[in-house]
Amino acid sequence: MKEEKIFPRSLKWPRWKYPSIWLTVTSFILTFIIFFIPNLEKKYCFIIGIPLLISSILIQTFLWIIKTFVVIFKRISCYSNLYNKYQMFKEFCSILWKYIIEDRLLEIDWATYQGDKFIIALKNRSKLNIKKGNKISVFDKRDTVPMGQFEITEVRDDKYYAIGIKNIDPVWLGYVKRVGETRAVPYYITAIYLPSGE
Repeated sequence: MKEEKIFPRSLKWPRWKYPSIWLTVTSFILTFIIFFIPNLEKKYCFIIGIPLLISSILIQTFLWIIKTFVVIFKRISCYSNLYNKYQMFKEFCSILWKYIIEDRLLEIDWATYQGDKFIIALKNRSKLNIKKGNKISVFDKRDTVPMGQFEITEVRDDKYYAIGIKNIDPVWLGYVKRVGETRAVPYYITAIYLPSGE
């Protein structure tokens, strides 16, 4: 998630910007003048002129450091409030998962690859009223990465059978192809019923 969506403008990390043109030109002109001051030794010209020449960069860097420390102080001061908001958001997501998503989850019993078809069996949940032709999406619970979409081909009292129709995870598919039929489906791979077929 981008920082702009998490923190208000006053809490964003400042960006270092190139010095303005007028400041750069001014420092260059002053340095040029110093090198042509009569009776001023060359070593003093360099001692004064070089820092003056890069003064525009030094000033910009100094301002950037100051702004960064200000943001650090503000973030420390606001940490408690931000943490509380995060906890509230986390609790909201947990409730959303429980009442909207969890009720539509299906446990995968086994997977197999037969006749160029990737087939999975899912444990029956009668309250979902799943029918032949309905779509099932398989995903990784750890990071919600989709692992393929399946279509129900058969409904029995204890199981649903579905075949892969698109976007099958190549790693999972390769493993099933290699071992044939497997009941060792990783705990983090689960399926969700998509009533709208999305």
